[in-house]
Amino acid sequence: MQTIHLKSRAVIQLTGRDAVKFLQSLITNDATKISNLEYMYAFMLTPQGRFLYDFFIIKTDDSILLDCQAARINEICAKLQMYKLRSEVEICQTDLKVYASSAPINNQSFADPRSPKMGFRTIGNILDANAHDSEYHALRIKLLVPDADFDFTYGRSLPLNFGEAPLSAIDFNKGCYVGQEVTARMNHRGGIHKKLYLLEWSGNPPRKEEELVINGKKVGIFLGVQQNLVLALLNIDEVEKLEKSEYIINDTHIRIP
Repeated sequence: MQTIHLKSRAVIQLTGRDAVKFLQSLITNDATKISNLEYMYAFMLTPQGRFLYDFFIIKTDDSILLDCQAARINEICAKLQMYKLRSEVEICQTDLKVYASSAPINNQSFADPRSPKMGFRTIGNILDANAHDSEYHALRIKLLVPDADFDFTYGRSLPLNFGEAPLSAIDFNKGCYVGQEVTARMNHRGGIHKKLYLLEWSGNPPRKEEELVINGKKVGIFLGVQQNLVLALLNIDEVEKLEKSEYIINDTHIRIP
């Protein structure tokens, strides 16, 4: 994988003595473990445990940087400001960019916390990163690593349904945060009935959130598409009932491994 500018990501900077304490009450991971040696992955959820935003978090000498969704950066800043109250923390957008690569670019490159096979992420400003991000997205789909913009549904997705990569964003031993009660209950009671599947397709590409209906029964929904691969969130029990692995759905040939 070449050095790729991830244009769907942007960077927020937090400064002030309460920055860690402020994040601790909002994100799913343990903010007290944020360091300058590795990225931390974390979610911000609704009170009902549904996905809002994801962050790759790194500490610098005098601040905390949040690698977040560029399309929602204004909304994220406004949400953080709403929770700020009297906390001594400053929240500001930056012009820093986010990059993905198969090897470290510089001493600010750290492994992607979702999977060691995803390579490295870097926050900075690199002039020669012109490779298209299709290679990055094809790799993460093959590894069953969901993406906030392409696979999660704002205000609806339950991260625990999305497999191992999202689990790296959740610390089940930390204290309270928004959405913690639902997430913990779902984990401890085994309430996971769906999971990610990697499907192959040909013909008309499936659309995000388009339902996969087989023999009149809804099996799940399609998520992000890249090349001839698509992630799908499917009901585990319904997949196990399928009698074959290949189907034609709305002029789309789908193979379920």
